[in-house]
Amino acid sequence: MQEPGARELLEVSIGDLLPTKDQPRQRFDPQPLAELAASIAIHGVLQPLLVTRLPGTGRPPRYRIIAGERRWRAATMAGVTVVPALLIGVDEEGGREIALIENLHRSELHPLELAQAFDAILRGSGITQDELARRLGKSRVSITNTLRLLGLGYRAQQALSAGQITEGHARALLGLTGGAQEDALGHVLSRELSVRQAEALVRKHAARRSHRQSSSERTDMRLLSDALQTVLGAPVSVLGTEDNGRILIDYNSREELERLCERIGGGALADELA
Repeated sequence: MQEPGARELLEVSIGDLLPTKDQPRQRFDPQPLAELAASIAIHGVLQPLLVTRLPGTGRPPRYRIIAGERRWRAATMAGVTVVPALLIGVDEEGGREIALIENLHRSELHPLELAQAFDAILRGSGITQDELARRLGKSRVSITNTLRLLGLGYRAQQALSAGQITEGHARALLGLTGGAQEDALGHVLSRELSVRQAEALVRKHAARRSHRQSSSERTDMRLLSDALQTVLGAPVSVLGTEDNGRILIDYNSREELERLCERIGGGALADELA
Protein backbone atom coordinates (compact mmCIF):
# COMPACT_ATOMS: atom_id res chain seq x y z
CA MET A 1 0.00 0.00 0.00
CA GLN A 2 1.46 3.34 -1.04
CA GLU A 3 1.97 5.95 1.67
CA PRO A 4 -0.48 8.89 1.65
CA GLY A 5 0.94 11.74 -0.41
CA ALA A 6 3.58 9.57 -2.13
CA ARG A 7 4.07 9.91 -5.88
CA GLU A 8 5.74 7.65 -8.45
CA LEU A 9 5.95 7.99 -12.24
CA LEU A 10 5.15 4.74 -14.07
CA GLU A 11 4.55 3.26 -17.50
CA VAL A 12 1.28 1.32 -17.27
CA SER A 13 -0.32 -1.12 -19.68
CA ILE A 14 -3.61 0.25 -21.00
CA GLY A 15 -5.33 -2.98 -19.93
CA ASP A 16 -4.26 -2.56 -16.32
CA LEU A 17 -6.19 0.69 -15.92
CA LEU A 18 -9.78 0.99 -14.75
CA PRO A 19 -11.89 4.19 -14.85
CA THR A 20 -12.88 5.79 -11.56
CA LYS A 21 -16.23 4.80 -10.10
CA ASP A 22 -17.06 8.45 -9.40
CA GLN A 23 -15.96 10.21 -12.58
CA PRO A 24 -17.38 13.76 -12.32
CA ARG A 25 -17.65 14.11 -16.08
CA GLN A 26 -20.38 11.83 -17.43
CA ARG A 27 -20.34 12.88 -21.09
CA PHE A 28 -17.40 12.47 -23.46
CA ASP A 29 -18.13 14.20 -26.78
CA PRO A 30 -17.19 11.83 -29.64
CA GLN A 31 -15.65 14.42 -31.99
CA PRO A 32 -13.11 15.96 -29.55
CA LEU A 33 -12.31 12.45 -28.30
CA ALA A 34 -11.58 11.30 -31.86
CA GLU A 35 -9.38 14.36 -32.43
CA LEU A 36 -7.42 13.60 -29.24
CA ALA A 37 -7.02 9.97 -30.33
CA ALA A 38 -5.59 11.10 -33.67
CA SER A 39 -3.09 13.33 -31.85
CA ILE A 40 -2.10 10.54 -29.45
CA ALA A 41 -1.55 8.16 -32.36
CA ILE A 42 1.13 10.56 -33.62
CA HIS A 43 2.63 12.08 -30.46
CA GLY A 44 1.62 9.64 -27.72
CA VAL A 45 0.10 10.59 -24.34
CA LEU A 46 2.04 13.69 -23.32
CA GLN A 47 0.53 14.23 -19.85
CA PRO A 48 0.56 11.37 -17.33
CA LEU A 49 -2.69 10.03 -15.95
CA LEU A 50 -3.20 10.25 -12.20
CA VAL A 51 -3.79 6.77 -10.77
CA THR A 52 -3.95 4.86 -7.51
CA ARG A 53 -3.07 1.20 -7.06
CA LEU A 54 -5.98 -1.20 -6.57
CA PRO A 55 -5.37 -3.43 -3.54
CA GLY A 56 -5.25 -7.19 -3.91
CA THR A 57 -4.81 -7.24 -7.70
CA GLY A 58 -1.63 -9.34 -7.71
CA ARG A 59 1.13 -9.00 -10.28
CA PRO A 60 1.10 -7.03 -12.41
CA PRO A 61 -0.95 -4.64 -10.25
CA ARG A 62 -3.99 -2.87 -11.60
CA TYR A 63 -4.72 0.83 -11.20
CA ARG A 64 -7.73 3.06 -10.77
CA ILE A 65 -7.74 6.26 -12.87
CA ILE A 66 -8.18 9.29 -10.63
CA ALA A 67 -7.79 11.87 -13.42
CA GLY A 68 -7.22 11.43 -17.13
CA GLU A 69 -10.02 9.07 -18.19
CA ARG A 70 -10.48 11.04 -21.41
CA ARG A 71 -6.79 10.51 -22.31
CA TRP A 72 -7.16 6.81 -21.46
CA ARG A 73 -10.22 6.46 -23.70
CA ALA A 74 -8.48 8.28 -26.57
CA ALA A 75 -5.31 6.20 -26.14
CA THR A 76 -7.41 3.03 -26.34
CA MET A 77 -9.01 4.33 -29.56
CA ALA A 78 -5.56 5.11 -30.95
CA GLY A 79 -4.30 1.58 -30.26
CA VAL A 80 -1.72 2.69 -27.70
CA THR A 81 -0.72 -0.13 -25.36
CA VAL A 82 1.25 1.72 -22.66
CA VAL A 83 0.64 5.16 -21.14
CA PRO A 84 2.54 7.28 -18.59
CA ALA A 85 0.90 7.45 -15.17
CA LEU A 86 1.63 9.24 -11.92
CA LEU A 87 0.88 6.91 -9.02
CA ILE A 88 -0.36 8.81 -5.98
CA GLY A 89 -1.22 7.67 -2.48
CA VAL A 90 -4.78 8.82 -1.72
CA ASP A 91 -7.88 7.24 -0.25
CA GLU A 92 -11.16 6.97 -2.16
CA GLU A 93 -12.45 10.32 -0.95
CA GLY A 94 -9.19 12.08 -1.77
CA GLY A 95 -9.25 10.57 -5.25
CA ARG A 96 -12.77 11.85 -5.83
CA GLU A 97 -11.74 15.35 -4.78
CA ILE A 98 -8.64 15.34 -7.03
CA ALA A 99 -10.73 14.21 -10.00
CA LEU A 100 -13.14 17.07 -9.39
CA ILE A 101 -10.36 19.65 -9.01
CA GLU A 102 -8.67 18.59 -12.27
CA ASN A 103 -11.93 18.86 -14.18
CA LEU A 104 -12.58 22.26 -12.61
CA HIS A 105 -9.18 23.51 -13.71
CA ARG A 106 -9.84 22.26 -17.23
CA SER A 107 -13.36 23.77 -17.27
CA GLU A 108 -14.66 20.51 -18.73
CA LEU A 109 -17.50 19.78 -16.33
CA HIS A 110 -21.10 20.40 -17.26
CA PRO A 111 -23.07 22.32 -14.54
CA LEU A 112 -25.17 19.27 -13.65
CA GLU A 113 -22.10 17.04 -13.52
CA LEU A 114 -20.49 19.59 -11.22
CA ALA A 115 -23.54 19.58 -8.95
CA GLN A 116 -23.49 15.78 -8.80
CA ALA A 117 -19.77 15.80 -8.00
CA PHE A 118 -20.24 18.36 -5.20
CA ASP A 119 -23.09 16.28 -3.79
CA ALA A 120 -21.01 13.06 -3.91
CA ILE A 121 -18.14 14.68 -2.00
CA LEU A 122 -20.43 16.22 0.61
CA ARG A 123 -22.25 12.93 1.18
CA GLY A 124 -19.10 10.81 1.15
CA SER A 125 -16.89 12.95 3.37
CA GLY A 126 -19.39 14.64 5.68
CA ILE A 127 -17.70 18.03 5.24
CA THR A 128 -19.72 21.23 5.08
CA GLN A 129 -20.33 23.37 2.03
CA ASP A 130 -18.05 26.01 3.57
CA GLU A 131 -15.20 23.50 3.84
CA LEU A 132 -15.77 22.23 0.30
CA ALA A 133 -15.70 25.80 -1.00
CA ARG A 134 -12.42 26.44 0.81
CA ARG A 135 -10.80 23.28 -0.58
CA LEU A 136 -11.86 24.04 -4.14
CA GLY A 137 -11.09 27.76 -4.00
CA LYS A 138 -14.69 28.65 -4.72
CA SER A 139 -17.28 30.73 -2.86
CA ARG A 140 -19.89 29.12 -0.64
CA VAL A 141 -22.61 30.82 -2.72
CA SER A 142 -21.36 29.23 -5.95
CA ILE A 143 -21.36 25.79 -4.29
CA THR A 144 -24.92 26.30 -3.00
CA ASN A 145 -26.21 27.61 -6.33
CA THR A 146 -24.69 24.71 -8.22
CA LEU A 147 -26.17 22.15 -5.82
CA ARG A 148 -29.61 23.70 -6.31
CA LEU A 149 -29.57 22.41 -9.90
CA LEU A 150 -30.18 18.92 -8.50
CA GLY A 151 -33.66 20.18 -7.57
CA LEU A 152 -34.64 20.48 -11.23
CA GLY A 153 -37.24 18.09 -12.59
CA TYR A 154 -36.16 15.25 -14.89
CA ARG A 155 -37.02 17.01 -18.17
CA ALA A 156 -35.25 20.21 -17.14
CA GLN A 157 -32.16 18.23 -16.09
CA GLN A 158 -32.17 16.46 -19.46
CA ALA A 159 -32.46 19.77 -21.31
CA LEU A 160 -29.56 21.21 -19.30
CA SER A 161 -27.39 18.14 -19.89
CA ALA A 162 -28.11 18.25 -23.61
CA GLY A 163 -27.23 21.95 -23.83
CA GLN A 164 -30.76 22.93 -24.82
CA ILE A 165 -30.89 25.41 -21.94
CA THR A 166 -28.14 27.24 -20.07
CA GLU A 167 -27.42 27.23 -16.37
CA GLY A 168 -29.14 30.63 -16.20
CA HIS A 169 -32.32 29.17 -17.69
CA ALA A 170 -32.10 26.28 -15.22
CA ARG A 171 -31.80 28.62 -12.24
CA ALA A 172 -34.89 30.49 -13.42
CA LEU A 173 -36.87 27.25 -13.79
CA LEU A 174 -36.06 26.33 -10.19
CA GLY A 175 -38.73 28.86 -9.23
CA LEU A 176 -41.36 26.34 -10.38
CA THR A 177 -41.99 22.66 -9.72
CA GLY A 178 -43.78 19.75 -11.32
CA GLY A 179 -46.06 20.43 -14.27
CA ALA A 180 -45.57 24.19 -14.01
CA GLN A 181 -41.83 23.78 -14.47
CA GLU A 182 -42.31 21.47 -17.46
CA ASP A 183 -44.78 23.91 -19.00
CA ALA A 184 -42.34 26.81 -18.61
CA LEU A 185 -39.52 24.67 -20.01
CA GLY A 186 -41.61 23.94 -23.08
CA HIS A 187 -42.11 27.67 -23.67
CA VAL A 188 -38.39 28.37 -23.17
CA LEU A 189 -37.44 25.73 -25.74
CA SER A 190 -40.13 26.41 -28.33
CA ARG A 191 -39.70 30.18 -28.24
CA GLU A 192 -35.92 30.13 -27.69
CA LEU A 193 -36.31 32.54 -24.77
CA SER A 194 -33.35 34.36 -23.27
CA VAL A 195 -32.53 33.95 -19.58
CA ARG A 196 -34.22 37.28 -18.77
CA GLN A 197 -37.32 36.24 -20.69
CA ALA A 198 -37.33 32.88 -18.89
CA GLU A 199 -37.13 34.66 -15.53
CA ALA A 200 -40.09 36.86 -16.47
CA LEU A 201 -42.05 33.80 -17.62
CA VAL A 202 -41.39 32.01 -14.32
CA ARG A 203 -42.52 35.06 -12.32
CA LYS A 204 -45.73 35.14 -14.35
CA HIS A 205 -46.35 31.43 -13.76
CA ALA A 206 -45.66 31.80 -10.03
CA ALA A 207 -48.01 34.80 -9.69
CA ARG A 208 -50.78 32.95 -11.55
CA ARG A 209 -50.34 29.89 -9.35
CA SER A 210 -50.41 32.03 -6.19
CA HIS A 211 -53.64 33.67 -7.34
CA ARG A 212 -55.23 30.28 -8.01
CA GLN A 213 -54.19 29.05 -4.58
CA SER A 214 -55.64 32.18 -2.92
CA SER A 215 -58.93 31.79 -4.78
CA SER A 216 -59.10 28.12 -3.81
CA GLU A 217 -58.36 28.95 -0.19
CA ARG A 218 -61.13 31.59 -0.10
CA THR A 219 -63.57 29.02 -1.48
CA ASP A 220 -62.53 26.56 1.23
CA MET A 221 -63.12 29.19 3.93
CA ARG A 222 -66.61 29.91 2.58
CA LEU A 223 -67.46 26.21 2.59
CA LEU A 224 -66.19 25.93 6.15
CA SER A 225 -68.29 28.87 7.36
CA ASP A 226 -71.40 27.41 5.67
CA ALA A 227 -70.80 24.05 7.36
CA LEU A 228 -70.35 25.66 10.79
CA GLN A 229 -73.47 27.74 10.28
CA THR A 230 -75.46 24.58 9.54
CA VAL A 231 -74.14 22.79 12.61
CA LEU A 232 -74.58 25.73 15.01
CA GLY A 233 -77.78 27.17 13.57
CA ALA A 234 -76.37 30.71 13.70
CA PRO A 235 -74.56 33.11 11.32
CA VAL A 236 -70.82 32.25 11.24
CA SER A 237 -67.92 34.17 9.65
CA VAL A 238 -64.48 32.59 9.18
CA LEU A 239 -61.83 35.29 8.82
CA GLY A 240 -58.24 34.57 7.79
CA THR A 241 -56.56 31.54 6.22
CA GLU A 242 -56.16 27.86 6.96
CA ASP A 243 -53.09 28.75 9.04
CA ASN A 244 -54.50 31.51 11.24
CA GLY A 245 -57.63 33.64 11.68
CA ARG A 246 -60.85 34.02 13.69
CA ILE A 247 -64.30 32.44 13.79
CA LEU A 248 -67.13 34.86 14.58
CA ILE A 249 -70.55 33.57 15.69
CA ASP A 250 -73.49 35.99 15.83
CA TYR A 251 -76.40 35.72 18.32
CA ASN A 252 -79.28 38.13 19.08
CA SER A 253 -80.69 36.96 22.40
CA ARG A 254 -79.81 35.16 25.61
CA GLU A 255 -81.78 32.17 24.42
CA GLU A 256 -79.69 31.96 21.23
CA LEU A 257 -76.49 32.24 23.28
CA GLU A 258 -77.60 29.41 25.60
CA ARG A 259 -78.46 27.24 22.62
CA LEU A 260 -75.05 27.91 21.03
CA CYS A 261 -73.26 27.08 24.29
CA GLU A 262 -75.16 23.83 24.54
CA ARG A 263 -74.32 22.86 20.95
CA ILE A 264 -70.64 23.74 21.39
CA GLY A 265 -69.97 22.47 24.91
CA GLY A 266 -73.04 20.61 26.06
CA GLY A 267 -75.17 21.33 29.10
CA ALA A 268 -72.18 22.10 31.36
CA LEU A 269 -71.22 25.12 29.27
CA ALA A 270 -74.84 26.31 29.06
CA ASP A 271 -75.14 26.04 32.85
CA GLU A 272 -72.34 28.62 33.21
CA LEU A 273 -74.84 31.27 32.01
CA ALA A 274 -77.43 30.32 34.63
